[in-house]
Amino acid sequence: MKKDASKVKQFLSLTTALSLALSLGTGSAWAVEEVPSSAGQAGEQEKTAVISLCDSRTFQFSIPVELTAEEAKAVAEGVVWSLDYDGEAGYRDIPDGAWYGDTVEVVTTAGPMKGTSDTTFGPEEKITREMVAATLYRLAGEPEMTGEALAVVETTSSVYSDADAAAVSGWAKEAMAWAVETGALQGSGNRLMPGKTATRQELAAVLYRNATAPAVEGEEIKTFTDSAAVAGWATDAMEWCVEEGILKGNENTLMPEGTAARAGLAAMLLRLAPAQD
Repeated sequence: MKKDASKVKQFLSLTTALSLALSLGTGSAWAVEEVPSSAGQAGEQEKTAVISLCDSRTFQFSIPVELTAEEAKAVAEGVVWSLDYDGEAGYRDIPDGAWYGDTVEVVTTAGPMKGTSDTTFGPEEKITREMVAATLYRLAGEPEMTGEALAVVETTSSVYSDADAAAVSGWAKEAMAWAVETGALQGSGNRLMPGKTATRQELAAVLYRNATAPAVEGEEIKTFTDSAAVAGWATDAMEWCVEEGILKGNENTLMPEGTAARAGLAAMLLRLAPAQD
C-alpha cells in the first residue's frame, strides 16, 4: 500500500529536523513515545509520536509528528546512524573523497560485495580466492548448489586435497563449488587454495573465464612496460581485461603479480558490467 503524501512529508520533515538538531550538538540521546492526539474516525483516539532529544541534561525539546512510534523510531535511528558514521556507504574506513568511495557504495548496494562488518569495508584488505568466488557467485544470483557440485568443498572429495576442502570457509562453500563447476575458478594440481591471496593476473583470469573466455584481439598489454611479467596462462585474460577497460595500469605498469585489494575488485566489478552487455 502506498504511503499517504502527507505522511511522506512528515517523514522528510522529521528527518530534516533530527539531522539539524543532532548536527548542532544535541548528541545522539533520544527517545520515542506515543501520546494521545486528536480523535480519529468513529471516535477512536489517534496517537502522535513524540521524539525527545537531549544533550547532557542541559537541552531538551520534542518534535511531535503524526507517525506511529515504530515509524518515528525508524527515522530517528536512520538519522543518528548516518551522523555517527563517516565516509561513503556508511563505512567508517572509507575516507571522504576516496577514489573508490562511490564504487563501493554501488557494489555493496547492488549486492555482489559486502562489508567486512556493518561499519567497515576493508578497502585495502587483500582478497582471497574464496572472496572472489563469493563475489561472482552473488553476481550470478547465488544458484543453489547441492549433491555432487558440493563435493569439491567436502573432505570426501577426490578432486582436491582434503586439507584444501576443509580450508574453505563456511560462508564460501557454495560459492567455491559454483566457481569450480562453472570453470571460473581452477585449482593447481589437487590444490584449490581457497585462502590464497589473489594476484591481479589471477583475478583477471577468473573474471575472464567467468565471462566464458571471449576472443581477444590486439596486443594492448604490450604497451605496458611490465607486460613480459604476465604469465602465459593469464595473457588472454589480461589482454581482455585491458581491452575492455576492466583492468587499469598504474604509471604504464600492469603489476600482474601484485596482490589485489577489495577496493580494486569493486572497481573492476563496476567496469565489468558494460563488458558483458
